[in-house]
Amino acid sequence: MKSFWLKELIALIYYYKIRLSLALVGLTLGLLSLFVLFSLQYSVNVHMQKTFSDFSDTHFVAQVIPGSYNAMQTLKDKLGFPNIRTLENHPIEHMQIYPFHSDHQQVLWGEDSIQTNLVFMPLEMIQTLGMSIDRGRTLHALDNSLKVVLIGQDWVKRLEQKGFNPIGESLQINGRYYEVVGTVEENEVSPILDFNLNKSIIMDYSLAPVFGYELFLNYYVQSEESMAQAQAELKRLFQYHFDAPTIFFRDSQLYIKAMFGQVQLTQKILKLVALLNLSLGLLALINMLCLLVEDRAQEIGIKICVGASKVQIILLFMRESVALCLLGGMIGIVLGAPTAYLLISRLDVACKINWIYNLSILPIALLMGILAGILPAFLAAQKNPVQLLNQ
Repeated sequence: MKSFWLKELIALIYYYKIRLSLALVGLTLGLLSLFVLFSLQYSVNVHMQKTFSDFSDTHFVAQVIPGSYNAMQTLKDKLGFPNIRTLENHPIEHMQIYPFHSDHQQVLWGEDSIQTNLVFMPLEMIQTLGMSIDRGRTLHALDNSLKVVLIGQDWVKRLEQKGFNPIGESLQINGRYYEVVGTVEENEVSPILDFNLNKSIIMDYSLAPVFGYELFLNYYVQSEESMAQAQAELKRLFQYHFDAPTIFFRDSQLYIKAMFGQVQLTQKILKLVALLNLSLGLLALINMLCLLVEDRAQEIGIKICVGASKVQIILLFMRESVALCLLGGMIGIVLGAPTAYLLISRLDVACKINWIYNLSILPIALLMGILAGILPAFLAAQKNPVQLLNQ
């Protein structure tokens, strides 16, 4: 019986290949969109949980815009390093504030010219960020007059591909040569910093004036208080001491809102694509099965005459409908994994696929097959065998 049914299914595919292809493509695209949608939701949930756990304490970046030239000079004189905690009558024991600056620079190594992040930060901020040294050594307080740098893992890989040991290599930056004294271990991208440590060259904060940068505009803040309290206190102190400068805050909450905005737009597009393709695929499948009832009228009539029940006639078409939808579901799963990886990676989120959750596509495909086969199956079962034989 099973071999007979398989022969019927193969004959169906052969004689209705055009209509079948349209139905199968629509169903596959719809189920593939569902697979990507499920993967996106799971990946974002994992990513957000990790972001909350990494930045559950108060970490944020304050970008300060002075209100006047005098305010700028005051900031430059008083808010170098050490930090704002030295302000008179305003002890801030619970808050660590570190100035830093990052910029894109053209770096020459040998004959290669590479655009990279150049980051200036005090040694204490290196410790606060938890930067671990992979090879060589970290920056030292005695290095502030030396031209030495740390490099991220992207730079390490680039130098190693050329056959060089990164430690001791010289890089030309802004017309001067700087020696690589250490490499930084792989770091995850921080949502509150405007640079990626893996793609950066890190220099001591004291070397920034050589490049002509005004470094008092960016401060990395770590506090024991709540985010709202720390930001309000910092803003009050800047306004009181430095001619009411404008302050913008970058924190994990802002990052999460931006990420959710991107994700929600992508989810809406995927839902729309899935709905349209599943609807078109179901309509094409129903249309094909209805035509199949007319084309196989004599066959159905003969089966009824030799004793086939209505249930058997209904199951005949239901099996074919369910088999086609399950086939579309399996193709959607196979193609969905690489599609999900490519799409989710563009959102700067690590692609995580929960296969147990995503295999729920198969029961959805099964349900769609039942729904698509109900109408044609009942039409076939209700026909008079005599009329069917005369067609």
